[in-house]
Amino acid sequence: MKVRDANHSDLANVAVIADISLTAAYRELLSEATLRRYLSATYSPSALAHRLADHPIFVVEIEREICAFADAFIQDGGIVIAEICTLPSRRRLGCGRQLVYHLSHMDTSLPVSADVLLGNEAGERFYESMGFVPGEIVQLQMFDAHIVEQRWWHPPLAATA
Repeated sequence: MKVRDANHSDLANVAVIADISLTAAYRELLSEATLRRYLSATYSPSALAHRLADHPIFVVEIEREICAFADAFIQDGGIVIAEICTLPSRRRLGCGRQLVYHLSHMDTSLPVSADVLLGNEAGERFYESMGFVPGEIVQLQMFDAHIVEQRWWHPPLAATA
């Protein structure tokens, strides 16, 4: 398993992984129309190019196949995990754990947060297994849908060392 910075040639694979992973995770939590609009808006070639220019995206390779990715940015004194996606066939191999490790090292003096859609039990279990604790409830509008998420927090790595 190898974690590395994504480059522009990886973005098509990132979009495919996002589509497969997020469809599997959210098909029972979001309407098909909302999910498709989100994927189209967030994982179009131009949206991904903008994300890569704005903040790091990391990919995981297993046997030269990109099978997971994550991105995060620093905002308001913390590292905000924007997305972590792993192909369903490659889950439970440590890809997500390695990605959180890399994202957390963007600045070890900062806490890390991730918003998880309420009802996404697999996401909640993942963050809990990584030492995150549930925090505030966040409500937002995603196109035509009202979304409720829970923010999960991890203390700065420097504080836990």
